[in-house]
Amino acid sequence: MTRAFEDLALLVVIEPAMTEAARLARYVLPVPVGYEKWEASTFPKGYPEVYLHLRAPVLEASEQAKQECLVFYEIAQAKGSTSVRTRSTACSPGTRRPASSSRTASTCRS
Repeated sequence: MTRAFEDLALLVVIEPAMTEAARLARYVLPVPVGYEKWEASTFPKGYPEVYLHLRAPVLEASEQAKQECLVFYEIAQAKGSTSVRTRSTACSPGTRRPASSSRTASTCRS
């Protein structure tokens, strides 16, 4: 792994800790650890009742740390891709539908 990372022209990692990949990276984008952010878990085993466990942060995150979803959003925003793809966009005329997704294809109306 080390050799492959060293051969890259640019390595950017999103890590909550200084891992081996983070030590080799040119840029490390810090993210909060599990206890520093909101987390949700679903338990669908009791269907039709589905349980949701929502856990609030118990520690304060570093000011520099951002949740992964915000990192990805800000990267997309910087690249000019801030629109969110919705079902109506995916099913608009002239849009190719994924062949492997029969559920998506069956819900689209052209």
